[in-house]
Amino acid sequence: MLGFAIRFSIRHPWPILGTVTAAVAVSFVVVSQLGRDFLPPYNEGSVQINVILPPGDSLETSNRIAGMVEDRLKNIRGVVAFGRRTGRAELDEHAEGVNMSEIIVSFDPKLGRSREEIMADMREELTQVPGAVIAVEQPCNTSSGRCFPA
Repeated sequence: MLGFAIRFSIRHPWPILGTVTAAVAVSFVVVSQLGRDFLPPYNEGSVQINVILPPGDSLETSNRIAGMVEDRLKNIRGVVAFGRRTGRAELDEHAEGVNMSEIIVSFDPKLGRSREEIMADMREELTQVPGAVIAVEQPCNTSSGRCFPA
């Protein structure tokens, strides 16, 4: 059987090359129609807010600034709950100093406000907090600790 296929392909190369060329062209068309995102839109109904202070700031300062962030979150319509972690232990895989706080914020899905509207309000409110760099992103939920942008 293999000998027949080899002899046929040597005697009739153009039909085989034409078939392969058509298959490659079809694959290019199919690939060009695929979505551009590697992952689908990601919405868990929560976001992570990172509050970053200058290195060397004390735990007391971190608590005070993160408390200001929490007070502002209470004013945002659509936020139902939040929890904070300040710093991570030295032996943690993702060790951080006490100058870093992570706040996980949950949204109320029944409120009728979109995630984008709530996050816009968050960004506007949180720009009012002095002395900190604040970033809003998806919660880290992978073993690698990497997050996807919100």
